[in-house]
Amino acid sequence: MTDSVILGSPLLIVLYAVALAVCIIGIIWKKTSFITLVFSACLVVCASAYAIISGAALSEVIVVVLVFLAVNLFSTGWGKL
Repeated sequence: MTDSVILGSPLLIVLYAVALAVCIIGIIWKKTSFITLVFSACLVVCASAYAIISGAALSEVIVVVLVFLAVNLFSTGWGKL
């Protein structure tokens, strides 16, 4: 069994946590939702690129990105269907 690159790197954990925090701030404050969505998406893309360069498996990166996309999906109103 291999070690997780994402959980082994404090920088990746901080980047993903900041992206999630910015996304949640955008959900709470409706006025800044577009700006926070774009900023948090940029953070996730940069962190995912760094994770792939660091040697993370694609399955690791996909799980984190899917969690981010699910939070954004429910924040835009699609979760009310």
